[in-house]
Amino acid sequence: MVAGKADTKAGGGGTGKKAASAMKFSHGDPLALLRRYSMENRLDQVRIKDDRVEFEQKGGLAGPQKQVFDRKTKTLYRSQKGRGEPYQLDALVLFLKHKDANRKEYMSTVSQYGVAFVSTLDKADLVAYLTGKVETVAAIQVEEVRPSLFDTMTAEGKPGEGLAPGAAAAAKAKSQASFGEAAKAGAGALAERAVDPSVFEIPSDPAELLGRGRDVE
Repeated sequence: MVAGKADTKAGGGGTGKKAASAMKFSHGDPLALLRRYSMENRLDQVRIKDDRVEFEQKGGLAGPQKQVFDRKTKTLYRSQKGRGEPYQLDALVLFLKHKDANRKEYMSTVSQYGVAFVSTLDKADLVAYLTGKVETVAAIQVEEVRPSLFDTMTAEGKPGEGLAPGAAAAAKAKSQASFGEAAKAGAGALAERAVDPSVFEIPSDPAELLGRGRDVE
């Protein structure tokens, strides 16, 4: 507990801030990584420093390596059993490191670090997931990715604005279907008109009528 406090407090210096701003953050799922470190009993290698959370890895020829995340990274674990906002990474790290502390001690530590506290409503499921007792819980939700607004199409069929790609394709197909139905309706009307007796002119001269009959044959 003392080591964790020292790590976070050390972030107040100017040198630490410059180093943090120059450091590149890792990509990937920090929640899954935190769970793995917890299951491997390696939480002592997860540290909150300045504006980041560092996961130390086994060193190779180049020495120890680290995966680094912005400490305020939103995880896939939502509060209030999935109905609330996503928990930030530093809140889960601090909770996991103090999961066995009493509530008063935990709240005091949270206040000192300036992070959000984990609700008692989420504690049991969160501990079960992060320690590997269960594979998943309902509070872990992957946010739906909205369609890109690039490469879109207008109702007139011009690319560049208007509808998202999927909606544009649907609109285009609907437009083509409407055109086909209109064409069929027009053809049907012409066919109906061709056999309508009311528009068929009967010549008064029998010889002319006979001549038309021969032309048809």
